[in-house]
Amino acid sequence: MELVDYLANGALINILRTNSEANPPPVWVTPQSDGSYRYGFAQEQRSVGRHPAPFGVVQAGRIFLPEKGKVVEYLMTFGLSKADAELVVLRIGTEP
Repeated sequence: MELVDYLANGALINILRTNSEANPPPVWVTPQSDGSYRYGFAQEQRSVGRHPAPFGVVQAGRIFLPEKGKVVEYLMTFGLSKADAELVVLRIGTEP
């Protein structure tokens, strides 16, 4: 499973929901030996990320449209290109 698929198929929304207003944890995405990915809050070997999820960017299970740029930038912290980050957002959808 590619990282884009992993994030677009539910992981990103789950990650974005981890942020509360007080002391959000840094989030890491780690490739697994079977080709899958998982996210967590502790760095492991080969993990990418390290930034807390942006706050208030999910609305009705989609990306809140005015915050799309913030989400694209956040996705790029996992090593995605801007085009791949925008593809993840497109696949999830936006909510006005």
